[in-house]
Amino acid sequence: MSSSFFHTKIFSFLVALLHLKCLLLPVESTSPSLITDKEALISFKSQLKELEPPTLLSSWSNSNSSPCNWTGVTCNEFRQRVIALNLSGFGLEGTISPHITNLSFLGSLQLQNNKLRGNLPPQIGNLFRLTVMNLSSNSLEGEIPLNISKLTELQVLDLMSNKISGTIPEELNHLSKLQVLNLGRNRLLGEISASLSNLSSLTYLNLGTNSLSGRIPGDLGRLGNLKVLDLTINNLFGTVPSSI
Repeated sequence: MSSSFFHTKIFSFLVALLHLKCLLLPVESTSPSLITDKEALISFKSQLKELEPPTLLSSWSNSNSSPCNWTGVTCNEFRQRVIALNLSGFGLEGTISPHITNLSFLGSLQLQNNKLRGNLPPQIGNLFRLTVMNLSSNSLEGEIPLNISKLTELQVLDLMSNKISGTIPEELNHLSKLQVLNLGRNRLLGEISASLSNLSSLTYLNLGTNSLSGRIPGDLGRLGNLKVLDLTINNLFGTVPSSI
């Protein structure tokens, strides 16, 4: 069995497990109405189009139907608020509307394997209940928003296989619950910050296939829970630190 197959299985299992935990999280009672979530989803849909029939988002409308019955939407059964959005592999094209951040109870956002473009809206940092954010395998551009550091509940951040540029923000070290950080196959520059070693919960770290430079920080050896580390296909130099 190849190591890449093993790594993929580990990663898929972690995402599935954390997504399940997200769906079981309790929701506070001080919430605005479901109408807010519905309007946010309609605004989100307005910047998207589906490339091929059937139209999977045909159920998303301004009619009297509850968004809890819409394709790809999961609600908390007790409070009827949108807690998960999974549109992975829907063949969607367009940009991510900043109105998505009005889904204030969202715990899981999975938009991977589409053709989304444009920048990741900085307002994404307002989704402070997010535990899973998977936007991999799209065509997203620009830099990682600095206020992503506000997502302190985040356990999975997967932006692999996009066109994201700039450096890896130091602010990521505030995501103390992060277990999966996947930034592979992008256009990231600069050095690998030693501050990533503060992410003590990390089990999976992929920074491969970018344009990162400099030496591998020896502080990464402090990541005692790490099971997968991929730094391949970069412009790194020097030896692998013995601490790793």
